[in-house]
Amino acid sequence: MIKEIGIFVVAVILAPLIGGFLSGIDRKLTAFIQGRYGPPIWQPFYDVIKLLYKQRLLVNDFQVFSAYMYLLSAILSVGLFAIKADLLMILFIMSVGLVFYIAGALSTKSPYSQVGAQRELMQMLAYEPMLIFFAIAVYNVTGSFNLAQIMTHGKLLLDLP
Repeated sequence: MIKEIGIFVVAVILAPLIGGFLSGIDRKLTAFIQGRYGPPIWQPFYDVIKLLYKQRLLVNDFQVFSAYMYLLSAILSVGLFAIKADLLMILFIMSVGLVFYIAGALSTKSPYSQVGAQRELMQMLAYEPMLIFFAIAVYNVTGSFNLAQIMTHGKLLLDLP
């Protein structure tokens, strides 16, 4: 149990760092393909630091609540993945976080926020069924939704329909 908690803590700390670093590499690679110099690899971290020093603008209290719920669901889904929990539970928690994210954006009267929320909702409606179909296909091959049992299966990618 201690090992799983340690993996959870490491995953929660390393996931944003690796994500920011990969985003920086993506920006740099895109600029290279377009023939530009591009931003430094650490630019996503500079953006976060700049964002933390900006003045907070809150339209309503539901925005704060939905932001915390989105953050909580992201941390919880990474933690559940780290301790090899149930695949359907991880997908459900990720979906609940996105619903709060969209609801927070829809709670304002800004047309830009409305358009962004509608775009995110359309993306969610496009890829969520695919994730469910993938989970069902994994269940058909392995006979379980538990990540620990799925990981012991072996050549899962070759066995999927």
